[in-house]
Formats: sequence, structure tokens, C-alpha cells
Amino acid sequence: GNLPKGPVEEPREEPVVEIEETEPEPDRRLPYNINLDTHFTNGKHLKEDTATRKWITDKIIHALEREEGLIREVDARFEENENFHVGKATHIKLEQTPDGQVDVVKETSARAMGNYQFKVVVKLKNHREVIYTNPEKHAAPTISEATDLMADGLKRLLRDEKERTIDKNRKAKNDAGMDVDMTLEEDDAVIAQEQAATEDRRAEEEYQAIEDKLQK
Repeated sequence: GNLPKGPVEEPREEPVVEIEETEPEPDRRLPYNINLDTHFTNGKHLKEDTATRKWITDKIIHALEREEGLIREVDARFEENENFHVGKATHIKLEQTPDGQVDVVKETSARAMGNYQFKVVVKLKNHREVIYTNPEKHAAPTISEATDLMADGLKRLLRDEKERTIDKNRKAKNDAGMDVDMTLEEDDAVIAQEQAATEDRRAEEEYQAIEDKLQK
């Protein structure tokens, strides 16, 4: 007579992610700062020494390694969002009719759960930002899927940003009547020089601000 009404909700277990076995990389100092904030619906977070947190961080570092010279800081937020859904997916397939014609058939799958999602802000040395976010598109039902989606997305966004910077530099040189037939390595060198000049200006401004305070 004292039975609870309605379904009994089982207590949720800790999320588990299967981590690929990889050779440990030697520790090295990253040329940028990386901050990872994690939130689960049970109020818990991934502690600093957990394998899952290290795996996510390594995925971000690996995704950015080709363009790491452009980066000043990375702010990443990983969260579990219970009852979040990804929009319906439409699949198109071709079917042959009995009279030999080909029909295009659209199939719409049921709404998929997408509990895990990332938002990553990559702050560049030229003061631009590359932002990975779009929960409707990038949420995934598992931690590993969400992490893989994020890593692939970051790699693509950084490559696109670099190409835009190169195109901008070439257009500026073309407008100035300079030779624009440059190799990718030369473009990289130009970008690196511009970033170094930007860093030098910032350091000079900070040093001058300190000098001004000391003289007051």
C-alpha cells in the first residue's frame, strides 16, 4: 500500500568514456594557455587528474597543433545537458521502381539525444577569436563523440581562419603593388612576423604602463 506512484527513477551513474590507448607524449610547454571547464547534471566536474579530462585536453591540443603559433589562449567548456535533443536528421537514398525509374526517397530519423556539448573559444595573437559552438548541430549522445566532433570542428575553423589571414595579406600586398606569388611557408613567416610585432607592441605598452605607475 506504500508503493510509490509512477516509474521509479534509477540513480544516474558516473559518465564513462572509453579512451584510446596511445603512446604517452613527452611533456612540453604549450605556447598558449588552455582552460577547461566541465559541468555534469549531477553537479560534479572532471577533476584535474582524471583520465577523461586529460584525454579531452590532449584532443584539443592535437586539433590545434598545426596552428599553435597563432594562438594566445584557449577557453573550453564541456557540459552535460540532460534532455537536450538534436534536430531530426534527414537521409536521402535512391530506390529503383519496378518500371526501371529511379526515385529519390527522403527518410527522417527520430530525434536523437545529444546530452554532451562543447563551447571552445580560441583567442589568437592578432586579437581575433575563433569560436566553436552550435549545440543544435554539435551535441552528441556520448562524451567521446562530442569530443571528436569538437576536435574536427576546431581543426577546420583554425584552418579557415589561417586561410582568411593569408588571403588578406595577399590582397594587401597586391593593392600595394608587391609580389603576391608567395609559398605557404612564406605566408606563415609573414603571419609570424606580424604576430611577433603585435606581441612586441603589447609588451612595450605594458612596460610603459608600469613605468608610468612607478613615476607617480
